[in-house]
Amino acid sequence: MTADTFLLYGTRVVEAEPVRLSAGALSADFVNGNLRTIRHGGTEVLRAIAYIVRDRDWGTYEPNLTDLIIEQGANTFSVSYSAGCLAPDGSQLGFRATIKGSADGRLVFDVRALPESDFETNRCGFCILHPIARLAGSPVTVEHTDGNVVATKLPELIDPWQPFKDIRAISHQVRPGVTAECRMEGDTFEMEDQRNWSDASYKTYVRPLVLPWPYVLPAGQPLRQTISLRIAGDGKAPAAAVASEPVRVKLAEAGARLPDIGVIIYPEDVETALANLSTLAELGPQQLLFHYDPTRGHGLDALRA
Repeated sequence: MTADTFLLYGTRVVEAEPVRLSAGALSADFVNGNLRTIRHGGTEVLRAIAYIVRDRDWGTYEPNLTDLIIEQGANTFSVSYSAGCLAPDGSQLGFRATIKGSADGRLVFDVRALPESDFETNRCGFCILHPIARLAGSPVTVEHTDGNVVATKLPELIDPWQPFKDIRAISHQVRPGVTAECRMEGDTFEMEDQRNWSDASYKTYVRPLVLPWPYVLPAGQPLRQTISLRIAGDGKAPAAAVASEPVRVKLAEAGARLPDIGVIIYPEDVETALANLSTLAELGPQQLLFHYDPTRGHGLDALRA
């Protein structure tokens, strides 16, 4: 039986198969120019390191990769490629990426970008995802952009605000005897709790949301960001569990109730929503949220809408 891609993922776009990269105990999956499932000795260290370019409406560009080279050695791996983003107004952003990993537990993801023309964006830079499993409520060390180092904890309960701001590096325990430091250079990073949006990760991103967006990357002005992951220690990897019998799945009564699913409508989209009520009804939202934001220029007319 062939599963319906749309039912599984909400899109009919088929994602590229991941390429497994490995160097000693370090491994990662390379997918569409980014890294997923970064592990050490089979233990997940990071969910993803991704270079993301957003448009003014928070849509994510799908850059076209060219000159892709993947090299896998006995104790190292490397990836390099060029990519570009083309905006609807014809403006372009090109960038060159390199990824290097080694058996000593080091991983470096470096991107150098150059706008060919003034390029409007809400975000241009790295997003790093730390997993929720095993890390929620656990101790971490955060180095801030001013050099101050603070011992703290990741939020155990869902944090509605950014738990950490002005981040340069964050360190956590991978397993007993093994630690990981993720260092972020080239901009000021901050973290948000993605469980607010039903994602199982803590996301560290650029640029700080206190700054205006969208913003413009000036033509011809290069920008560079580097993520360096360093895993250290000699803690042994946990032994893999061997099931004594096949896993059995049984259908039963539904458990915890899922939260209501809603749709947010901006003032400028009210007329479109009213003209497409039948389509909106097909979604079956339990809530309709109307977003009013004076900082986006919404005035009295927006309230009347």
